[in-house]
Amino acid sequence: MDSIQSVYSRDISPVVKREKIQLFAVFSLAFLLFIALISAILVIVSLNDKLEDERQGMRRSKTEMINGGKRFLDGFFSLNAATVEGDQFSAVAMLVSPEMATKRSTYLAQNDLIRKTQSQHFRTYIDWSNADVDVLDSKIPGTMRAEYRGYIVIVNKDNLRVAWHMVLDLSVVKRTNENSSGIGIVNYRDLAEEPFEEKS
Repeated sequence: MDSIQSVYSRDISPVVKREKIQLFAVFSLAFLLFIALISAILVIVSLNDKLEDERQGMRRSKTEMINGGKRFLDGFFSLNAATVEGDQFSAVAMLVSPEMATKRSTYLAQNDLIRKTQSQHFRTYIDWSNADVDVLDSKIPGTMRAEYRGYIVIVNKDNLRVAWHMVLDLSVVKRTNENSSGIGIVNYRDLAEEPFEEKS
């Protein structure tokens, strides 16, 4: 009997070992697949959070859009001798279209506006306290159209007030060092007379 049991044990042992090895391999594979699945879920969640953060960051309120337009106009209409170069550069940087930016830069260069302004030693500012801003129906998808009207005050010319009138199509853009407002100018129409109207 003992010899029979011994033979039976020797015969069954390799089978049991193989089953244990196979079972261990199955559990190991299942565990690795589980870890991979969890990792994939975490990566997807992280990417979704990042995308949502970017979407949130690209959103601007109505007030932010209007204020972005004001910032553009402060630079566009700048006749302040001390800051005109930086002001005009900031305004050009807000123009979404490279063609518009080139046109504006060419206008500034051809009319020698920066040097002339600096030589006149003007000090100017836009009187926003007496300016009007109206939001209009936008004709361009994804933009906000706003109409601005006001006065530039030339301080060292007995506070001379020069009227201006501008319509802007505003859009949300990525914030950069050059355009920290995150507002871009898709189009603008200068409705005032010279020296602020550009002639093609």
